[in-house]
Amino acid sequence: VSSGVYAGMLVGGVGGGLLGDAKGRARSICLAMLLAFVGGVGAALSGSVGTMACWRVVAGAGVGGATPPLFALASELSNGPARGRGVAFVASHWMVGSLFAAVLAKATLSTNIEVDFSSYDGVWRRYAFICALPSLGVAVLFCFRRNLDRGSSSRSAMELDFPPAEKRLLAIMACTFFGLYFGYYGL
Repeated sequence: VSSGVYAGMLVGGVGGGLLGDAKGRARSICLAMLLAFVGGVGAALSGSVGTMACWRVVAGAGVGGATPPLFALASELSNGPARGRGVAFVASHWMVGSLFAAVLAKATLSTNIEVDFSSYDGVWRRYAFICALPSLGVAVLFCFRRNLDRGSSSRSAMELDFPPAEKRLLAIMACTFFGLYFGYYGL
């Protein structure tokens, strides 16, 4: 099941980078986050290990697809001297999402969990579904924030005259990385 995520991330990473260059970073991130959400919900509703592995490939494609345009956008929207800090802030939320997934797992799952694919009331299904939710929330944010692609033009971020809202944008991108890896490590 875990290997499926990595296969999906490989395909999604290449596709997300190409799509981000061609159609815009925000649109690419939005679509990738929706893909991660669909894959996470599909895994939560799986009726077998094989089906779950297939849905994890889909979720992995979403995770991989959002990562290159997210880093590119974070770099483009950060001002010159602060660029490294901006990208590091966004990237650090990989571990924040992972930690939240671990805390949620500890709080909701017992130590001797049985994965029963024949029952749809298992606690692991609720946990998997909850882990998919941040991807949907972030997808909605990116789908309605089209002006984020201002940074993907040939001009540098310094020339774009960003207001203090840059911090808000970096926070949205950090939430994106949190959501990606909360869902990824959540199952």
